Amino acid sequence: MKRIPWAELRSRYENGGETYRSLGEAYGLSEDCVGRRARAEGWRRGRKNGMEECLAQVVGALRTAAQQATQQAEGMSPKELKEMTGVLRELMQLQQMLQSEDKSGAESDTVQVVLEGEAEAWSR
Repeated sequence: MKRIPWAELRSRYENGGETYRSLGEAYGLSEDCVGRRARAEGWRRGRKNGMEECLAQVVGALRTAAQQATQQAEGMSPKELKEMTGVLRELMQLQQMLQSEDKSGAESDTVQVVLEGEAEAWSR
């Protein structure tokens, strides 16, 4: 099985205007294979470059960290919960900013955090 440079394909699709078909032909893949990968990873034409792409990567990393933290929130102190809700609030603002810049209208992954009692009040 050959290694496929998916980051390169994504870059060519998002920045170079290539199609799933042309990428598939160039890399020995089917159009369906490229399309499935693109949909799974949320490839978008005209995607952000430079600093915006870096910001999108940071948001993704923060989303993953937030999901892991919420799974482990049971033993957290009130101070830690307050700090976490602040980070989550910032993450949601970044996500909204990126979504407003995305002109494709495609769905994106979201993080939904359900807070209880005191922590919910801090998040407002």
